[in-house]
Amino acid sequence: MQLMLVLPLVTLMFMMIVLPAMGFTHIWKLRLRPPPRIVVLGDSLAFGNGAHLNMTGPEGFPELHGRGNYTNRLNELLQQFQVFNASLPNATVIEIPESAETASQYSFTPEHNAAMTSSPRVAVVMLGTVDFSEENAKYAGVLSSSFRQELHNIAERLLHLKSLQLVVMCVPPLVVKSDISSDSLGKASTTTEERATDLMDALKHIMRDLESIISMKQMLDSSKADWACKKVVLVDMHKTLVLQPRQKDALFHTADAQNAGVGLTPAGAEVVAETLAVLIARELNFELRTQIAPERLSKKLD
Repeated sequence: MQLMLVLPLVTLMFMMIVLPAMGFTHIWKLRLRPPPRIVVLGDSLAFGNGAHLNMTGPEGFPELHGRGNYTNRLNELLQQFQVFNASLPNATVIEIPESAETASQYSFTPEHNAAMTSSPRVAVVMLGTVDFSEENAKYAGVLSSSFRQELHNIAERLLHLKSLQLVVMCVPPLVVKSDISSDSLGKASTTTEERATDLMDALKHIMRDLESIISMKQMLDSSKADWACKKVVLVDMHKTLVLQPRQKDALFHTADAQNAGVGLTPAGAEVVAETLAVLIARELNFELRTQIAPERLSKKLD
């Protein structure tokens, strides 16, 4: 009995006194250091079924049953990271006229503030689905300039975070609800593709501006050390989810819940999570611990 009481005390003294004396001075930091974090800034597509929230179970909200959660799947694929979902259903990049009751401008939400204070290593930004929806096409003139500036501001705020190394900018999928249960996805709808082209052009402008900022910061003596490893990459989720040949399983989901927006099915969430996992592993130069089928992996690396 006495030996059982003494052993923990001896072990503690060994770790606190003997190991530091032998040169193992960072043992406590190694044990207590949290895993690097990936933060996801998004709308209904990232929110999914809400299963990432503490208030819900693994199935998420009952009214969003049938949706997947790509951030939970991303965490399974990248177990060395902690994925923090800072998404908000129906979030927009800019304030959309006549939509104050159904949409929230992301920059003015608690989710945005949480994302900016989460000390992420990687940030995934997939916003714009609502801004460039069919319902908001009449505001295209406002969107073209205001959207680009505001999304640029969000990404630049992320780049200025000391912990951040990689920003993944995503071209979000643009779909029409009436198409989701039909076979029209995978075909180039004229009206949808016009909006998708405008959205892609805005993202390309933002990428050029952000890359210029990174290059300038890396040249300045006052900032080059902090910015040496920072980078920004672009991935086209519209092409991946909408324009690729239709898969066996449906990728998109609609719900009767108010303001639920368009979501992803578990199959759609799987596609997004795998695409992001492969991209992040490639950009940060590490190997995936969880295997992805070779035929799917090679396709995502193209």
